[in-house]
Amino acid sequence: MDIYELPTPEINIIEQLTELDFVEQIFKIKESAKIDSYDCYPMKQLVYSDMLPTNLLNKPSVSEKYEDNKLRYRHALEQIFCYKKFATKDNDILSFHITYLKHNTSMTFPSVLLFKQIPEYMEYEITSKHISEIIKGKITF
Repeated sequence: MDIYELPTPEINIIEQLTELDFVEQIFKIKESAKIDSYDCYPMKQLVYSDMLPTNLLNKPSVSEKYEDNKLRYRHALEQIFCYKKFATKDNDILSFHITYLKHNTSMTFPSVLLFKQIPEYMEYEITSKHISEIIKGKITF
């Protein structure tokens, strides 16, 4: 599923959700005693309105504020769902980068995975610049 297919919260709730880091709370995978959390997210993007001085005489309209909050919401989704996505005739391919992973260590995906339909299986490949072999596997659901 593409993140742009997710519904955008409505005007009456979006500001509260962005302030509460809703996207992060719902879509990021938390670390556990056995699995480290993914820590290679791209840097947070500043939204243009973050750089504007606040002026009591020139307050943004409700619709401008909603557009700004929608932009913040989309940026938060793009940061957490930091996959490069490729599509072939038979498969969707998600690629993401891990800067450093010690051997015998487990790490979460950058986000939960969203599917329109639960697939029967998921194939994966792990490559490293330090190891010439490609590690391949298959997860059956």
